[in-house]
Amino acid sequence: MRTKAKMILWIMGVLWLAAACTKDTPDDRGKIDVIQTIAFKMDFSEFGSDKEVAGTRSGNNPDHILLQTVDMGDGLLAQVSLQKEPGGKENDPKKETRALNNGTYTMLAYSGGTLVGEMAGTVSDGIWTPTDGKPLLHLTPGVYDFVCYNGDVGRSENNLTLNRSEAETALIGRASDVSVNGDKQLVVFQMKHAGARMKVKLTGYMALSGNVTARLESTENNIPASAVYNVPEDTWRVKNKTVMNEFCSFPAGAPTSICNEYRYFVPTTNGAHLKLTFTGGRIYDKEMNGKGLTFNPKPALEMTANGSYIINVRLIYDKFIYLMSDGTTGRFSATTYGGGEKTPVGVVVDTNTHLAIALHDAGNAQWVGINSEVQKQSNTTIYPGATVYNDIEGYKWTWEPGGTVGNYVKVGKKLNNQILYPAFTLAGNYNPDVPASGTLAGKKWHLPSAGEWKSFFANLGGGNAGSLNYFEANVPWNSNLMKIAFTQVEGTAPVLRYWLSTECDNTGAVFVTTQQQDMSQWGRANKDNTNTVRPFIKF
Repeated sequence: MRTKAKMILWIMGVLWLAAACTKDTPDDRGKIDVIQTIAFKMDFSEFGSDKEVAGTRSGNNPDHILLQTVDMGDGLLAQVSLQKEPGGKENDPKKETRALNNGTYTMLAYSGGTLVGEMAGTVSDGIWTPTDGKPLLHLTPGVYDFVCYNGDVGRSENNLTLNRSEAETALIGRASDVSVNGDKQLVVFQMKHAGARMKVKLTGYMALSGNVTARLESTENNIPASAVYNVPEDTWRVKNKTVMNEFCSFPAGAPTSICNEYRYFVPTTNGAHLKLTFTGGRIYDKEMNGKGLTFNPKPALEMTANGSYIINVRLIYDKFIYLMSDGTTGRFSATTYGGGEKTPVGVVVDTNTHLAIALHDAGNAQWVGINSEVQKQSNTTIYPGATVYNDIEGYKWTWEPGGTVGNYVKVGKKLNNQILYPAFTLAGNYNPDVPASGTLAGKKWHLPSAGEWKSFFANLGGGNAGSLNYFEANVPWNSNLMKIAFTQVEGTAPVLRYWLSTECDNTGAVFVTTQQQDMSQWGRANKDNTNTVRPFIKF
């Protein structure tokens, strides 16, 4: 700061020394030679440095606006939001500033909205120098608004014209309410980009693959090709319109990808007049070619000068069905995460048997918590070998007295003041932190059986149920696709070693391991082992 202040004082000193032979008061005609009394400095704003966006906020993030959810077909949804992009830090801003701040500029002086003079000059390292041989600016004492623009802006009287082809480099700045009275002073212009810029960002829950490309197009002949800035009114209007059809490419190999190219626009461009059409790439094992969406933000997005925007396209796999807190079911778009009004508490495993899996784990526990009881039969039925996959009685083993040797409910059962069945108790007492209502009120969560987990393995994990024809199987499935069902509604994917309620002999029960990406492992463990619990529910 001290060095910068010294530089400004030196600049002003040089200007005033050059003017020492003249008076710093009104000349014989009652006017002041502006260059003799005012030093002009240009500060340059990066794109997006002061853009504020109004609308419906997405979560607690003030830089996001939830705009729309679009069904693109084939089980793909696009959830579109607008993000204000902070300026001044990206893409080597120092290099960008050096490229923009040098050149030829024109300065206009206004008094009460009337143009009273102009002056041409050059800017180098932010310092204004009048052009030799060009008329200088002489003003009567008073209060003025100064407007400065570079050579990429056209002008006719009070109107400055910006063509879309120059939207990236055109600059306009204002210095308002400047008192010109003969006193020496420094006037700083905040030079801003006259145009706006935009990028598209894709976000999914699985890596994008292939050659991901798209066309950013106008919906019709409705994209402003040029706009006019009226200086006294400080307003923009469209001059003429055209069509737009420009290429966008996206890096593949990750779930999030930002297009490689910025697209530049003039102010007043309406975001609802743009559409994105994919021409290549894959996600969720679906071809993206030919799928697209029209940006239709509500409230409408009208681009402003110096604005920088990221259109976030969140790609959703919409084949999953969710159990809601009121007992109804629906796809992603019906949930609060997809713009609906329902709160999901589980993912439906089987629509025929009305079975769902919880969105989160209940914790870790032993199947049997008292050593003296570990080697005793607990369930009224034992499933040996590959017959474990036939067991679909998880609710019975958890909640029905007839499912337990001794005729009692396992949930909360104590022996010598110790919980006898910790895994069952965890599952039965699971609380999704959302009050159950409607037909789900009074329903109970349970520890799933091997046969119920088999349905999860086949219906959500894409596994082949027929491959489960021997016990302690190690069989392939698509865990990446399964995880999406949970993570896209802020759930936790089941990717640990889980207890099942199926008893395979007196001392052992069935577990399943889902930690491997492409394999699901089934096995037996002693009932005093500790594994994770993921509850299921019959709805």
